[in-house]
Amino acid sequence: MKSAKTLCLMLMLGMTMLGNSMAKPNHCVDVSLQCGKTPTSIFDSNNILWVAFEYQDHIYVTQSKDFGKSFNPPVAVNRQPHKIYTNGENRPKIVLGASGMIFVTWTEKTNGRFAGNIRFARSLDKGKTFSRPIIINTDRALIGHRFDIMHVDSQGELYIAWFDKRDKEIAKVSNKPYRGTALYYVSSDNNGESFSANTKLADHTCECCRIAVAGDSNDNIYYLWRHIFATNTRDHALISITPNKKVSTLTRATFDDWRIDSCPHHGPDITINQDNRLFYTWFSQGEKHKGIMFAEYDLQRDELLNFQVADAVATASHPGIIAFNNKIFHAWKKFDGKETLVVGRVSVDGGESWSREKVINRTSGASDHPLLIKNTNNVYLSWHSQKEGFSLTPVNF
Repeated sequence: MKSAKTLCLMLMLGMTMLGNSMAKPNHCVDVSLQCGKTPTSIFDSNNILWVAFEYQDHIYVTQSKDFGKSFNPPVAVNRQPHKIYTNGENRPKIVLGASGMIFVTWTEKTNGRFAGNIRFARSLDKGKTFSRPIIINTDRALIGHRFDIMHVDSQGELYIAWFDKRDKEIAKVSNKPYRGTALYYVSSDNNGESFSANTKLADHTCECCRIAVAGDSNDNIYYLWRHIFATNTRDHALISITPNKKVSTLTRATFDDWRIDSCPHHGPDITINQDNRLFYTWFSQGEKHKGIMFAEYDLQRDELLNFQVADAVATASHPGIIAFNNKIFHAWKKFDGKETLVVGRVSVDGGESWSREKVINRTSGASDHPLLIKNTNNVYLSWHSQKEGFSLTPVNF
């Protein structure tokens, strides 16, 4: 008989995969955002919306000048088709550089169980064309190099991080134990023309949860991810990189004591406000805490502050967080018995107090994970569902 923890994980993963394997609408005959998978979006400084998505083994990029009401014809990033990871936690990424440059990463599926390579391409002509994709991970074994994440700092330096199994394979050859995977990164100071060496940031990361990244006003980069502590406790870790590439010691960022011998497929999210205060949100089914969590991490005192359980409802999942105009916006998915809702709340005092929970969007069908993005004027929910397709909804409280 399966344990209660195992049954809980199976239910949770089943709900996650429902959103990850959405059937395409029957009318899909051409490349379009509505028919694609796992769109990731971002606004540029002119409030133009850029979206990267997957469709039939290609990554495409499209843009909208009217807040998602209409889109330009999508441009293919990879000319040669290949299998691409398109679940909610492992999706294409898009960030913007100076002078209309566009950077895109994704994880290519390769032969082997949960194997992949991190692919990168760039556009230097405002999305009209893209460079031939390159592989970022220098280890080319048919093992896991997955769950890429990008960040561009204020000086235009580009960072790419991912989970990598090369150290686990080395340990296996030596008959040594190795838990999970490792966190690696590269950087580029020439707009992706070349990259630094693959550099390991941490051992024993959880295998299948997204990595969160944010930068402060001094261009320090912070990574937050689900980590394996002790034998198999899947809480979260935080690490930082300074502009001169000094790496901090690893800090334990959550203390839920979630002991589970598999990956929960629920990664965290992180944001830093104008005062360089760091906030994050995550999901847990730990021994100490369950549900959607929120906290602030005091970087000066190196301690967790203002820990809160935001939503303990069993169906709450996949939270996002973003700081904007002295406010913190917090959103997540939940199922009310009939529909999947994206609900949110806002704080004007650094998370000390919150508005009443509000429904931002809803669907009666399968859906992707919700993403919070911002432009110069507002915060938006970027969401894709089977019935409605892609939607961009202002988050107003």
